[in-house]
Amino acid sequence: MYTLWNDIKVSTRQLIKNPVFTFVALVAIALGIGTTTAIFSIVNSVLLRPLPYKDADALVTVAEKRQQGGNQIRTSMPTFTDWKSQSQSFENMAAYGLNIYTLTGVDEPQQVVGAAVSADFFKVMGVEPQLGRVFTTDQTNGLFVVLSDSLWRGRFHADPSVVGKSITLSDKNFIVTGVMPGSFEFPGSESALWTTLELPQMASSRSFRFLRVIGRLKPGVTLPQVQSDMNLIASRFEQQYADSNAGIGVTVIPLHEQLVGKVRPALYALLGAVAFVLLIAIANVANLLLARALVRERDFAVLQALGASRLRLIQRMITESIVLALLGGCLGFFLAVVGIPMLVSSSHDLIPRLSEVGIDFRVFLFALFITIVSGIIIGIAPMLQTKVDLNDVLKEAGRGAVGSSRGQRLRGVLVVGEVALSLVLLIAASLMIRSFIGMLKIDPGLQPDKLLTLQVVLPQTRYSKDEQVINFYQQMLERVRALPGVEIVGAGSGLPPVSNQSRNIFGVEGYEPAANETMTANFVPITNDYFRALGAPLLQGRPFNDHDRADTERVAIVDQNIAKRYFPQGKVIGGRISIDAEDRTVVGVAGNLKFSGNLYTEGEDAIYLPDKQSPYRGMFVFVRTNSDPAAMTNEVRNTIWSIDRDLPIAKVQTMNQVLAESVAQPRLYMTLLIVFASIALILASIGLYGVVSYSVEQRGHEIGLRMALGAQRSNILRLVLVQGLKLVLIGIALGIFCAYAGTRVMAGLLYGTSPTNLATFLAVSVFMIVVAVLACLIPAHRATRVDPVVSLREN
Repeated sequence: MYTLWNDIKVSTRQLIKNPVFTFVALVAIALGIGTTTAIFSIVNSVLLRPLPYKDADALVTVAEKRQQGGNQIRTSMPTFTDWKSQSQSFENMAAYGLNIYTLTGVDEPQQVVGAAVSADFFKVMGVEPQLGRVFTTDQTNGLFVVLSDSLWRGRFHADPSVVGKSITLSDKNFIVTGVMPGSFEFPGSESALWTTLELPQMASSRSFRFLRVIGRLKPGVTLPQVQSDMNLIASRFEQQYADSNAGIGVTVIPLHEQLVGKVRPALYALLGAVAFVLLIAIANVANLLLARALVRERDFAVLQALGASRLRLIQRMITESIVLALLGGCLGFFLAVVGIPMLVSSSHDLIPRLSEVGIDFRVFLFALFITIVSGIIIGIAPMLQTKVDLNDVLKEAGRGAVGSSRGQRLRGVLVVGEVALSLVLLIAASLMIRSFIGMLKIDPGLQPDKLLTLQVVLPQTRYSKDEQVINFYQQMLERVRALPGVEIVGAGSGLPPVSNQSRNIFGVEGYEPAANETMTANFVPITNDYFRALGAPLLQGRPFNDHDRADTERVAIVDQNIAKRYFPQGKVIGGRISIDAEDRTVVGVAGNLKFSGNLYTEGEDAIYLPDKQSPYRGMFVFVRTNSDPAAMTNEVRNTIWSIDRDLPIAKVQTMNQVLAESVAQPRLYMTLLIVFASIALILASIGLYGVVSYSVEQRGHEIGLRMALGAQRSNILRLVLVQGLKLVLIGIALGIFCAYAGTRVMAGLLYGTSPTNLATFLAVSVFMIVVAVLACLIPAHRATRVDPVVSLREN
């Protein structure tokens, strides 16, 4: 231990005596360990850590699915009830539906997202409130609510006396029974409260699918067993309820997988990317230590001649590298602690469970482990230089080429590895950039400039009749249209490309669906100027007008996808479609708009209905202006409040912001990959520069001799550049091979481009060569300024 402590003190003094070397090495290690720790903390919290519920592995989601396409769909109340009574695999089941509530009576009206849940919901989830209690079975017939921690602290100022009091949600009085802990955010981070489940009038119909279902498995029941159990039930339903359940199966998915499965490939890809950054940093620092070891070969030889064993020298080198790694690891851990909150705040809504991300004991152990391993790996290269012979060293020193035959090859190998790994990251980042640019070029089907969007949801208690809903929106549109600077105002239940409120089955007169084919579409009630306000084209026919009322012929507008698929002869206008056993005449064909959540996924069919024939309480309002739309926010809000002061106005954004948010997740992945690739490129360039610089220094005698014999400066420049480019070209070849095999895992993250896109591979390779030339130019230029007389005299 005395020897070890002495080596630590000597290593620390050596680092202090060489501040430039220490600074460069610490920065490289800190960047590698910091980025790796930060991404691992996300992977740990999102993918590896169990859900914060009791026996979370026993929780599953149960959903109906269409056998054609396999898309999950919601479940009806009768089906849920039968699942609960007939299944032998579940300890308990619960159902819930997402709702938008209007919270009034506390400051300004606020729109909050909540879940209406069945009696056993909290029992199935296995969570207890931090304050008060949850629903009891005999309470589910009343109006009760459990608040989330964020709503309780933000809206009710963490007042414990709110439990037992009444709050107003959508004009109904709910009794607060409890407050959930901050860790409970199911079914999503936006969930602000949970209410007792109120069944709508159509709840008894098996075709009215409005519920999501979770279940807790009995002990010992496996996923294949429960899936087989539910498949038998689904088969019986297909026979017993052919009208509603034909072609409908069931799927059982672990709750953890349901929540985070979609982001798993991206997070593992990012973890692989930062692992590459760490390897490049390790190779870079190993190169620096190797250069020092080559310079210190004479010292090692003398120490061995005086009796020091090779094991003793190895111990000193390993100690120095671990001390360096620990210092860099501490700095990197600090960077991760500082950077994680910034990363979480910038992408909170893009990755599930991100609010749980933080530094825990597992992350600390991971950072410590990779720090120690990095220190050992860093010390391996210089350790190889501890086996020296004093006579050989003195002979090579006399020629001015200490360690050139051994260390230079090893340093070259390290640089080749750095270049290869950097190329893989650069190709991955370039593919993401190419994909993202392709997303931005997608035609959204509308004109986003100078367009303001917002959402209004009318409470059912005050707007229970269709006439009340129709009159409100008509009055609102008239008043907003009268504002200075407003050109067109429209409203509809769908906000492209983000979401739509309703989706259902339809039929087309004269079209016979194939076996197991289910014709579904987004149903979008809209006002007359919906398409004009969006700047979306109407390809055929006419828009809706004031004559399309409840007492006139039922009409609809279909999108181009439906027109092409179900009206092959082109006779769309005047065609007949059926919705909920009601026939409608097609009066127009609109361009395709997406309602799937983002621009880059495949769009779904849409059928537009006049709002006066199909009134809808929750509408998005679109205000097209002749100036900055954001500047109109207060005027539009006050105009709506002049009609009803208790209405919350939510999701106020410009359409450009809406479109930007629809590609926010791929933008995040692209940005992180660009950052990692940039760090890797800088580190690789520094490593290449160091190798070429060291080579020039060690070959000073040779360069001086060449110049004395008549070599021109251009010959020396070419000599040095060729030496550096050889390493780069080998690294590029190796990197292309690795990238060709590795980027295939990114296929699910890319849009409109292949993971093996040839143009990207070539462009990145050329860019790498250019950067390599620039990294080699400084030492190459220094080599051309060598004075042959001085060089030959010194050597």
